[in-house]
Amino acid sequence: FIFQNSFPKKYFYPFLENLHASIDPWSDWLAQGGRQDSFPYGIPLLIFSLPISKLDSLISTLTNGVLNQVMWGASLISIDTLVYRALSRANSDFAARLYLFSPIVFFVNFYFFQSDAFVGFLLLLSAIFLMENRGKVSGFLFGLASGCKFGLLLCIPFFAVYLLGNRRLRPLVKNLIAFSFPIVLFSYSPVLWSQGFRKMVLETDEKGRIFDLYLDVGTLKLYLFPLLYLFILAFLWRFRRSNVLLLLSSTGLALFVLGIFSTGAIGWNLWGLPLLLLISKTENRDLSFLLIIIQVMIVLNKLISGKVLPFAPESTPLVQLFENLSFTFVIGLSGIWAAATIRKELIDSDSLLLNQKPLSLAIAGDSGVGKDSLQKSITELVGPNVSLSIGGDGYHKFERGNNRWRTFTHLNPKANNLTEWQRDLDLALKRKKFLLPEYDHATGRFGIRRIDKGFDLVISQGLHAL
Repeated sequence: FIFQNSFPKKYFYPFLENLHASIDPWSDWLAQGGRQDSFPYGIPLLIFSLPISKLDSLISTLTNGVLNQVMWGASLISIDTLVYRALSRANSDFAARLYLFSPIVFFVNFYFFQSDAFVGFLLLLSAIFLMENRGKVSGFLFGLASGCKFGLLLCIPFFAVYLLGNRRLRPLVKNLIAFSFPIVLFSYSPVLWSQGFRKMVLETDEKGRIFDLYLDVGTLKLYLFPLLYLFILAFLWRFRRSNVLLLLSSTGLALFVLGIFSTGAIGWNLWGLPLLLLISKTENRDLSFLLIIIQVMIVLNKLISGKVLPFAPESTPLVQLFENLSFTFVIGLSGIWAAATIRKELIDSDSLLLNQKPLSLAIAGDSGVGKDSLQKSITELVGPNVSLSIGGDGYHKFERGNNRWRTFTHLNPKANNLTEWQRDLDLALKRKKFLLPEYDHATGRFGIRRIDKGFDLVISQGLHAL
């Protein structure tokens, strides 16, 4: 039953078995009347699939067709085992079992025999190495995954937002992009000379599946997936101080939602599922249970629409109603689950509750003890774009050379605008706009800096900071 419904037998293997030593096998295949949707993937997946198809062809010949696609099934079982081991080591046994016994995993791998598990495994390894600050290896693996499936380039905006909001960690993501870019270029390089490659890989129906769901608004259409994708991206932009876990959870969530909202591409659900389980909290069983229900409804809807269930062999009004209801539940529950998941990850990534109030730090001491040096080191460590330093020198009452310094020293509280300093510090902790006075040590003159946004760390440093 399983082997008769597999993708390789219908799509992959006919193309791979007719693969000859040619720089343009895609055009040759189409010229022979082959299906345009036979192998809509990049070169890495072609290299992975070719030896498996040759071994399966040999086994089928030796057994007179009794055994077929054994190696393809074995490769999927091996990939599932590797994903299980990786999740178990990186997160927990519960997260690993949640993947291994996932309805989507069973359905995609062992009903359709699709190749998406291979891509999901590469993304999982890339994420694990990224969490270990090994950007070069992570980039290489992400390049392989993107080289297999063109749709994974949807991850690039998340990396861009992460780069803009996390200056201190930019080298990590820069290495990821730098080492993935050449592999992606190589994977899709045949587009330069092969019209058949462009048709089979870039001009498939899959690229339009993100527009499958829409709402009619007058004469226009409101596409649901781009709307939700922008919503997730906006959340990540709003919390630009995101760590690697938030980056991975947002990317995994977007990929999983892509699979849900692209009704004809159920295999896409396996792209983001390992990432979500990698960063999931094992104690949060409610979201995990809801995720399983969503997967069951997705599989059920696919079986009904495919007319393969015993009680729904043909389309009747009752069957259509059941199909529409199951799809409605999928979209509704997925929306609830996605919102709860992104909210949970945002809260978990904000361990210091910086979304509620910035962290404040006072550095006080005598002149020349290193207050400025310590402040600059902390700012560089946390990130200049999320740190604000309020210097006490800006609140001196007199500029350099003023005759009143003959009467007062800088240590005298009466020579400083301490009330204004306290007021500005209070405004900074409330994330409000204000004018920050700053002292130029080179000229001995005061200046004004306009503070237009809130910061996560507010450092108040000076002689009277305490």
